[in-house]
Amino acid sequence: MAKIKPAKGKPINKALGGGTPNPMPLLAANNPFFLLAHEKRFGVMFDAKGKGHVIPQLRPFSLAGGSNGVSTKKADDGSIERDYDAGISSAKKSGWVVLDPAVVGEYRVAHDVRGGQHIVHMHTNVYPGSNHVEPDRDNYIAWCQDMMEKGYVPEPPRWLLEDLLGRYERMVADASSKRTAAGDRKAAQLDGVVDTLRAALDPDAEKPTKAEEAPLEGSATAKLIAKLEAAEKAAEAANAAAEKALADTRAAKADAKAAKAKATRAETAKAKAEEQAAAAEEKAAAAEKAAAAENAN
Repeated sequence: MAKIKPAKGKPINKALGGGTPNPMPLLAANNPFFLLAHEKRFGVMFDAKGKGHVIPQLRPFSLAGGSNGVSTKKADDGSIERDYDAGISSAKKSGWVVLDPAVVGEYRVAHDVRGGQHIVHMHTNVYPGSNHVEPDRDNYIAWCQDMMEKGYVPEPPRWLLEDLLGRYERMVADASSKRTAAGDRKAAQLDGVVDTLRAALDPDAEKPTKAEEAPLEGSATAKLIAKLEAAEKAAEAANAAAEKALADTRAAKADAKAAKAKATRAETAKAKAEEQAAAAEEKAAAAEKAAAAENAN
C-alpha cells in the first residue's frame, strides 16, 4: 500500500512569535482507510454559495489490523504490511465499490499528532491546537463529482433520487405546517434539498415559477397537501367553536349573576315588607286596645 502523503505545509502562528510552528491538532492517531461507495447511499451537500449537490455518502473502511477482515504483520524494514483482500472482497459482495487510492489517485493526507498521525481525506480542514474537523465543501464536492464522472463511483439510480425527493417534500410540508419561525427556517433549508433533487432528476428542466410549482393532482405530494389543508380547516373550525362556547359560557355566567342579584333584592324587599306588616299589626292592636279602654270609662 502506498505511503500516505503528509498534509501540506507547516502554517506559522504569528501569535506564538514569528516563525514558531503551529501546535499539533488535538486529534488522536488513527489508522489508514479506504473509502467505499454504494449506489444506495447518496445525499445532498451545499457548497459555500448555498447551492446543493447530490454526492455519494462515502463510508470509511478502516485498515486497522483485526477489523474488517484486515490482518497486519511487520516487514523486515519495520514497516507494517496489511492484508485486506478478504475484507475488501466481503464489502464488494455487499454492493460496495472500493475507492483504492492506487487506482483512483491518493485522496488521504496525514497530519502529525501526539502519538502518531491522524489521517483524513485531503479536502478536510484540520486546525492546529484544536480537535475541530470540517470538510472543505467546495473542493470535496468537486472531487466527488470527478469520481462519478470518471466512473469510479456509480451514479445514483433514479428510483433513489425519487425516494429522497418524496421524503424531503414531506419534510418540507411538515415543517411549513408548524407556522413557527423555526419551522419556516427548516422549510427553507429543506426546499434547497428538494430543488437539488429535482434538478438531479431532470437537469434540463427550468426551475418552475411559484405558479407552476403546484403538485400534480393525485400525486403523493398533492394528497399530503390536501390532507394538511383539510386538517388546517378543521382546526380553524374547532377554534371558532371553542371561542363561541367560551363566549356562551361567559354570557351564561353573567345572566346567572344578574339573576342571583335580582333574587337577593327580592328577598330583601320581601323581608322589609314583612317587617312593615308586623309593625302595622302591632300598631293596629295597640289602637284597638286603647279604644276598648276608653269605652269602658
